[in-house]
Amino acid sequence: MRIIVRSLRAVGRLKPKALLTGLALHSLNPYIYQVNTVIVYSDNVCPFCCIASRRLERLRQELPFAVEWRSFELHPEVPQTGISLTQHLGNKEEEVINYIIDYGKDVGLKLNTRSLYNSHNSLKLNEFALREGKFEAFHRAIFKAYLEDDINIGLLDELLAVAENAGLDKERARAFINSEEAEEIVVSSCREAQRLGITSVPSFIINRHLIRGAYPYDILKKLFLQAFSQPA
Repeated sequence: MRIIVRSLRAVGRLKPKALLTGLALHSLNPYIYQVNTVIVYSDNVCPFCCIASRRLERLRQELPFAVEWRSFELHPEVPQTGISLTQHLGNKEEEVINYIIDYGKDVGLKLNTRSLYNSHNSLKLNEFALREGKFEAFHRAIFKAYLEDDINIGLLDELLAVAENAGLDKERARAFINSEEAEEIVVSSCREAQRLGITSVPSFIINRHLIRGAYPYDILKKLFLQAFSQPA
Protein backbone atom coordinates (compact mmCIF):
# COMPACT_ATOMS: atom_id res chain seq x y z
CA MET A 1 0.00 0.00 0.00
CA ARG A 2 1.49 3.36 -1.01
CA ILE A 3 1.07 6.09 1.57
CA ILE A 4 0.19 9.47 0.17
CA VAL A 5 0.50 12.63 2.22
CA ARG A 6 -0.15 15.82 0.37
CA SER A 7 0.94 19.23 1.60
CA LEU A 8 -1.60 21.92 0.82
CA ARG A 9 0.71 24.90 1.29
CA ALA A 10 1.72 25.58 -2.31
CA VAL A 11 1.42 24.48 -5.91
CA GLY A 12 4.16 23.22 -8.17
CA ARG A 13 7.08 22.81 -5.77
CA LEU A 14 8.12 20.00 -3.46
CA LYS A 15 8.53 20.76 0.19
CA PRO A 16 12.19 20.33 1.30
CA LYS A 17 11.32 17.97 4.12
CA ALA A 18 8.47 15.92 2.74
CA LEU A 19 6.53 13.85 5.19
CA LEU A 20 6.74 10.82 2.95
CA THR A 21 7.49 9.99 -0.66
CA GLY A 22 4.80 10.72 -3.21
CA LEU A 23 4.28 14.30 -1.98
CA ALA A 24 2.19 16.62 -4.12
CA LEU A 25 1.15 20.16 -3.25
CA HIS A 26 -1.93 22.35 -3.34
CA SER A 27 -2.85 25.70 -1.81
CA LEU A 28 -5.90 26.25 0.39
CA ASN A 29 -7.54 29.18 2.08
CA PRO A 30 -6.04 29.29 5.58
CA TYR A 31 -9.25 30.38 7.35
CA ILE A 32 -10.67 26.86 6.96
CA TYR A 33 -8.04 25.20 9.12
CA GLN A 34 -7.17 25.20 12.79
CA VAL A 35 -4.18 23.74 14.58
CA ASN A 36 -4.98 20.46 16.36
CA THR A 37 -8.15 20.05 14.37
CA VAL A 38 -8.48 17.13 11.98
CA ILE A 39 -10.92 17.67 9.14
CA VAL A 40 -12.30 14.39 7.84
CA TYR A 41 -14.12 14.04 4.54
CA SER A 42 -16.35 10.98 4.79
CA ASP A 43 -19.42 9.23 3.42
CA ASN A 44 -21.98 7.24 5.38
CA VAL A 45 -21.94 4.35 2.89
CA CYS A 46 -18.17 3.98 2.97
CA PRO A 47 -17.00 1.03 5.10
CA PHE A 48 -13.46 2.43 5.16
CA CYS A 49 -14.87 5.64 6.66
CA CYS A 50 -16.44 3.57 9.40
CA ILE A 51 -13.10 1.86 10.02
CA ALA A 52 -11.36 5.24 10.09
CA SER A 53 -13.89 6.68 12.54
CA ARG A 54 -13.24 3.86 15.00
CA ARG A 55 -9.48 4.20 14.65
CA LEU A 56 -9.87 7.93 15.26
CA GLU A 57 -11.78 7.23 18.47
CA ARG A 58 -8.83 5.20 19.69
CA LEU A 59 -6.30 7.76 18.49
CA ARG A 60 -8.06 10.58 20.33
CA GLN A 61 -7.39 8.73 23.57
CA GLU A 62 -3.69 9.16 22.90
CA LEU A 63 -3.43 12.49 21.07
CA PRO A 64 -5.17 15.80 21.81
CA PHE A 65 -7.10 16.89 18.73
CA ALA A 66 -10.62 17.77 17.65
CA VAL A 67 -12.38 16.25 14.64
CA GLU A 68 -14.52 18.11 12.14
CA TRP A 69 -16.46 15.81 9.83
CA ARG A 70 -17.36 16.98 6.33
CA SER A 71 -19.48 15.36 3.67
CA PHE A 72 -18.24 13.71 0.51
CA GLU A 73 -20.91 11.84 -1.45
CA LEU A 74 -19.17 8.96 -3.20
CA HIS A 75 -22.10 7.69 -5.26
CA PRO A 76 -24.70 10.39 -5.97
CA GLU A 77 -25.80 8.35 -8.99
CA VAL A 78 -27.23 5.55 -6.82
CA PRO A 79 -31.05 5.71 -6.70
CA GLN A 80 -32.92 5.87 -3.40
CA THR A 81 -33.90 2.24 -3.85
CA GLY A 82 -30.22 1.31 -3.94
CA ILE A 83 -28.33 -1.19 -6.06
CA SER A 84 -26.73 -4.53 -5.29
CA LEU A 85 -23.02 -4.77 -4.66
CA THR A 86 -22.95 -7.23 -7.55
CA GLN A 87 -24.11 -4.42 -9.82
CA HIS A 88 -21.53 -2.11 -8.33
CA LEU A 89 -18.53 -4.44 -8.07
CA GLY A 90 -19.28 -7.21 -10.56
CA ASN A 91 -17.34 -10.42 -10.09
CA LYS A 92 -15.04 -8.73 -7.56
CA GLU A 93 -17.81 -8.49 -4.98
CA GLU A 94 -16.73 -11.29 -2.64
CA GLU A 95 -13.06 -10.41 -2.96
CA VAL A 96 -13.73 -6.80 -1.97
CA ILE A 97 -16.07 -7.76 0.89
CA ASN A 98 -13.58 -10.22 2.34
CA TYR A 99 -10.81 -7.63 2.09
CA ILE A 100 -12.90 -5.00 3.91
CA ILE A 101 -13.89 -7.42 6.68
CA ASP A 102 -10.28 -8.47 7.20
CA TYR A 103 -9.05 -4.88 7.10
CA GLY A 104 -11.56 -3.81 9.75
CA LYS A 105 -10.95 -6.66 12.19
CA ASP A 106 -9.07 -4.45 14.63
CA VAL A 107 -12.16 -2.26 15.10
CA GLY A 108 -14.69 -5.08 15.07
CA LEU A 109 -16.21 -4.16 11.73
CA LYS A 110 -19.24 -6.19 10.69
CA LEU A 111 -20.22 -6.07 7.03
CA ASN A 112 -23.57 -7.73 6.40
CA THR A 113 -24.95 -5.51 3.66
CA ARG A 114 -24.78 -6.63 0.06
CA SER A 115 -26.21 -3.38 -1.26
CA LEU A 116 -25.13 0.17 -1.96
CA TYR A 117 -27.56 2.90 -0.94
CA ASN A 118 -27.82 6.62 -1.59
CA SER A 119 -26.25 8.61 1.25
CA HIS A 120 -27.29 12.16 0.33
CA ASN A 121 -29.98 12.72 2.96
CA SER A 122 -28.02 10.90 5.64
CA LEU A 123 -25.16 13.35 5.10
CA LYS A 124 -27.60 16.18 5.77
CA LEU A 125 -28.44 14.53 9.07
CA ASN A 126 -24.77 14.50 10.01
CA GLU A 127 -25.02 18.28 10.23
CA PHE A 128 -28.38 18.17 12.02
CA ALA A 129 -27.04 15.71 14.58
CA LEU A 130 -24.00 17.93 15.15
CA ARG A 131 -26.24 20.91 15.90
CA GLU A 132 -28.28 18.79 18.27
CA GLY A 133 -25.21 17.61 20.14
CA LYS A 134 -25.76 14.02 19.05
CA PHE A 135 -23.30 13.63 16.21
CA GLU A 136 -21.31 10.74 17.64
CA ALA A 137 -24.43 8.76 18.48
CA PHE A 138 -25.90 9.32 15.02
CA HIS A 139 -22.61 8.65 13.27
CA ARG A 140 -22.27 5.28 14.96
CA ALA A 141 -25.93 4.51 14.34
CA ILE A 142 -25.87 5.32 10.63
CA PHE A 143 -22.82 3.15 10.00
CA LYS A 144 -24.37 0.29 11.95
CA ALA A 145 -27.69 0.67 10.16
CA TYR A 146 -26.08 0.41 6.74
CA LEU A 147 -23.13 -1.92 7.23
CA GLU A 148 -24.47 -4.30 9.86
CA ASP A 149 -28.26 -4.16 9.60
CA ASP A 150 -28.51 -3.58 5.82
CA ILE A 151 -31.03 -0.77 6.29
CA ASN A 152 -31.65 1.31 3.18
CA ILE A 153 -30.64 4.71 4.52
CA GLY A 154 -31.53 6.22 1.16
CA LEU A 155 -35.23 5.79 1.96
CA LEU A 156 -36.50 8.68 4.05
CA ASP A 157 -38.64 6.70 6.49
CA GLU A 158 -35.84 4.21 7.15
CA LEU A 159 -33.35 7.04 7.64
CA LEU A 160 -35.60 8.91 10.03
CA ALA A 161 -36.12 5.77 12.09
CA VAL A 162 -32.33 5.49 12.49
CA ALA A 163 -32.17 9.16 13.46
CA GLU A 164 -34.94 8.75 16.03
CA ASN A 165 -33.24 5.72 17.57
CA ALA A 166 -30.08 7.84 17.88
CA GLY A 167 -31.99 10.40 19.93
CA LEU A 168 -32.94 12.92 17.24
CA ASP A 169 -36.39 14.41 16.88
CA LYS A 170 -37.92 12.71 13.85
CA GLU A 171 -40.00 15.61 12.53
CA ARG A 172 -37.32 18.22 13.06
CA ALA A 173 -34.88 15.93 11.26
CA ARG A 174 -37.35 15.61 8.38
CA ALA A 175 -37.72 19.38 8.17
CA PHE A 176 -33.94 19.85 8.12
CA ILE A 177 -33.51 17.28 5.34
CA ASN A 178 -36.04 19.20 3.25
CA SER A 179 -34.43 22.58 3.87
CA GLU A 180 -32.37 24.49 1.32
CA GLU A 181 -29.74 25.04 4.00
CA ALA A 182 -29.11 21.31 4.43
CA GLU A 183 -28.83 20.82 0.68
CA GLU A 184 -26.35 23.67 0.40
CA ILE A 185 -24.20 22.30 3.23
CA VAL A 186 -23.77 18.92 1.56
CA VAL A 187 -23.31 20.31 -1.94
CA SER A 188 -20.79 22.92 -0.78
CA SER A 189 -18.80 20.34 1.18
CA CYS A 190 -18.59 18.02 -1.82
CA ARG A 191 -17.66 20.90 -4.09
CA GLU A 192 -14.90 22.04 -1.74
CA ALA A 193 -13.51 18.51 -1.50
CA GLN A 194 -13.38 18.25 -5.27
CA ARG A 195 -11.62 21.61 -5.45
CA LEU A 196 -8.97 20.23 -3.09
CA GLY A 197 -8.45 17.24 -5.34
CA ILE A 198 -10.16 14.79 -3.01
CA THR A 199 -11.65 11.92 -4.99
CA SER A 200 -11.91 9.25 -2.31
CA VAL A 201 -12.69 8.94 1.36
CA PRO A 202 -11.76 8.93 4.11
CA SER A 203 -9.46 11.89 3.60
CA PHE A 204 -7.92 13.85 6.47
CA ILE A 205 -6.65 17.41 6.53
CA ILE A 206 -4.21 18.40 9.28
CA ASN A 207 -2.43 21.76 9.24
CA ARG A 208 -3.13 21.95 5.49
CA HIS A 209 -1.71 18.48 4.87
CA LEU A 210 -3.90 15.91 3.18
CA ILE A 211 -3.78 12.25 4.18
CA ARG A 212 -5.81 9.85 2.08
CA GLY A 213 -7.01 6.49 3.26
CA ALA A 214 -8.02 4.45 6.31
CA TYR A 215 -4.52 3.33 7.18
CA PRO A 216 -3.71 0.72 9.82
CA TYR A 217 -3.71 2.28 13.27
CA ASP A 218 0.05 2.49 13.81
CA ILE A 219 0.64 4.06 10.40
CA LEU A 220 -2.26 6.49 10.85
CA LYS A 221 -0.86 7.57 14.21
CA LYS A 222 2.56 8.16 12.69
CA LEU A 223 1.10 10.18 9.83
CA PHE A 224 -0.94 12.31 12.24
CA LEU A 225 2.08 13.01 14.41
CA GLN A 226 4.09 14.03 11.37
CA ALA A 227 1.33 16.29 10.09
CA PHE A 228 0.81 17.86 13.52
CA SER A 229 4.50 18.71 13.65
CA GLN A 230 4.31 20.68 10.40
CA PRO A 231 3.55 24.41 10.44
CA ALA A 232 0.05 25.41 9.44
